[in-house]
Amino acid sequence: GTNGGADDTGVGYVYGGYVSGDGTAEDNTVTISSGVIGETSGYVYGGYAKNGTAKNNKVIMKDGQVDIPAPKTSGYVYGGCVSSGTAEGNTVTLSGGTIGNTSGTVAGGYVSAGGTAQSNSVIVSGGTIGSKEEEGIGCVYGGYVVSGTASDNSVSIHSGTVGNCNGYVYGGYAESGTVSGNAVSVYGGVIDGIGYVHSGYVYGGCVSGGTAADNSVIISGGTIGTGDGYVYGGYVSGDGTAEDNTV
Repeated sequence: GTNGGADDTGVGYVYGGYVSGDGTAEDNTVTISSGVIGETSGYVYGGYAKNGTAKNNKVIMKDGQVDIPAPKTSGYVYGGCVSSGTAEGNTVTLSGGTIGNTSGTVAGGYVSAGGTAQSNSVIVSGGTIGSKEEEGIGCVYGGYVVSGTASDNSVSIHSGTVGNCNGYVYGGYAESGTVSGNAVSVYGGVIDGIGYVHSGYVYGGCVSGGTAADNSVIISGGTIGTGDGYVYGGYVSGDGTAEDNTV
């Protein structure tokens, strides 16, 4: 369909499973094969629970668009998402289509406040995240948490493009807390697709303040940065500890 689930502001929403309060969203699947979700921005959730657990949910995207290719539009795809609680075992698989024009964000498991993101994954084998030339920003997270723990999440890039301006890939990310045992594998594709002044960034695990431990990055192909490329096994941007990370 076109503009699936869009409200009167042009924002489109698609949920495989939805819990508006406390509870569990589990074993839900969204499959996208064509069409457009949203005009100004689009959001896709395999499973969503406001407070509680999002577990073993999936988004499979083969083609189509999450937001239309217009100026200043954004697309967001989450395997499993909670405001606070646990996102566990959720998956996003992207083999085609476009997520976001000026910015696109993909996360296997996403916790927008406090909690745990664990054992979530993203597999990219085609498509584009952040498609606008010279402006598109693409971000991919195996697991994301604002405050808490991101552990044992993974991202695999086989083909496709993450960011046509700048591209960012994180196995696990936390604004504060602990990121441990997360992994990124790059076998092909492009992280930062166009322009010699633009950059690609890959982090096994990244935390603004806290601990990054036992995270890893494996690179056996692909392009990281058509301008500059940066690869970190574990990265702490503020105060904290980075230990036993590998590239």
